[in-house]
Amino acid sequence: MKKKQAVICALLSAAAYLLCGCAESAVPEESAALFSGRDRNELYQAIFGALTKFQDHAEVYGDPDSAMLTEVCQQIQQDHPEMYWFGGWYSTASSSTHPDSTYIAFDIPNDATAQQFSDMQKELLDASDAIRAEIPADANDYEKALFVHDYLIEHTNYADEGPEAGNAYGCIVNHAAYCEGYSRAFLLLMNQLGIPAGLTSGTGENGGNHMWNYLKLGENYYWTDVTWDDTLIDGSDTEQLNHYYCFLNDDLMLRSHTIGKNQLFIPTCSSMEMNYFVQNGWYLESYDCDAACAIIKEQLKNDKNPIELMLDSKESYDAATRDLFDDNRFWLMPELPFDLDYCTLSCCAVPSVLRIDLYHKDDPDAGEGEAIEMPEAESLPDDETA
Repeated sequence: MKKKQAVICALLSAAAYLLCGCAESAVPEESAALFSGRDRNELYQAIFGALTKFQDHAEVYGDPDSAMLTEVCQQIQQDHPEMYWFGGWYSTASSSTHPDSTYIAFDIPNDATAQQFSDMQKELLDASDAIRAEIPADANDYEKALFVHDYLIEHTNYADEGPEAGNAYGCIVNHAAYCEGYSRAFLLLMNQLGIPAGLTSGTGENGGNHMWNYLKLGENYYWTDVTWDDTLIDGSDTEQLNHYYCFLNDDLMLRSHTIGKNQLFIPTCSSMEMNYFVQNGWYLESYDCDAACAIIKEQLKNDKNPIELMLDSKESYDAATRDLFDDNRFWLMPELPFDLDYCTLSCCAVPSVLRIDLYHKDDPDAGEGEAIEMPEAESLPDDETA
């Protein structure tokens, strides 16, 4: 279920993901080559080798430490999100074929064939190639990451459940996913573009299980939450592209996201240099009425709709709405379209983003938030220097 400015993601489990398949026979029981289960690199190669053959298990000599096994499997999922079928795993103490070995079983659809996995993986990779082909050849890493962020939102419908909704295939091919599917799709494309990135799981502001991404742009790491930037318009089935969580630092992101335990890597995100609003000049570290009005006027001159402004705090957001709408400074701006009839005012509380959608009488009323009509001329202040 997705709410107006946030989402409630389906329960994540590090050990199991729902996948689908409809074939006549199971994946072959052929074992991977035996590697040492006590050496991290060899354990990685054994599991990865079995997965590349679309097998349902791997065998290793010895008894792998459970923590290392979990870490290795999580690393493979981070390195290879195109292996969309690889969900959970479990191990038994010994194998019937090799008494001194450990049998590691993979949680994959047992009614699917290796050929089905192979065909669907090719479909996923072909679709991701097509997305990357749309990125301008001269784009820098920030522009590439922003393109992927926006593309996934514009081409994916949020779904609490459904075929492959928790993996990259569901997001990129089926165009339906919940937070895990969005995050794994974003990671897949970052990996292919050579942009360092990863997955982080934990909880959202409502306490529900959630997954999002980190990425490295230039010398700094940033957080991004593609799912929460794909929001439902209140009272509608229509989804809306936002940039509220597009490349944030720790201070802003961790006000609404709590990182869970047992993460492979937790970056330090101390910069806002590559934040979407900073890059566009639409961010105020502290509220100033004249500076806020200047940003809004610039967007109006460039025919931008909606108007957007990120502020440092909820207090700054409240001050902005008071100056702009309670005191009607917004309506005094000469850059407003002459035929503007009303606007809708909405916000993302954490981080604090002011969004103003402009409407005319003939426009469909699809705005989020309460409609604010232009006041009568006689009710406007005499000072028109806003």
